[in-house]
Amino acid sequence: MSDKFNLNYVTKINNYIKKLEGNKANLEKEIKNHTTYINLKEEKLNKLSFEKRTLDEKYEQFLNFLINRGISFEVNNNTFKLRQWDSINVVSVKNNIILRDKNNQVVKVIEDMGWTIFKDIINRGYSIKAIVIRAGDKIAVIQVRFNSV
Repeated sequence: MSDKFNLNYVTKINNYIKKLEGNKANLEKEIKNHTTYINLKEEKLNKLSFEKRTLDEKYEQFLNFLINRGISFEVNNNTFKLRQWDSINVVSVKNNIILRDKNNQVVKVIEDMGWTIFKDIINRGYSIKAIVIRAGDKIAVIQVRFNSV
């Protein structure tokens, strides 16, 4: 009886060992799959990080270009009667930059992305000034300039 008991015990232990080896193989396969997945995600993260750095550099260049050169807008001059060298008031309201003439009429509203760009320039320590650089009967050109504070 003891031999039968020992044989039964050894069989159960061997079956348990085979089951553990099967679990080990499955877990190793799962680890390999997760490692591959993590490597792919790391590659994607590295690629996106590189693209972000590239875009950040281009955005910096763009902001520097705007700071150095200013930006010009054409506006309809039929109702405003703007004249060359008229000063334009620049006001930030909520998420808009509003350009107003000397009579406090709204000449141009800069929204969304334009507001974000202007806000970034202001946060760098620049002030905004605007002036009419060309005025005709129908169209006036307003140049926005950025000056160090």
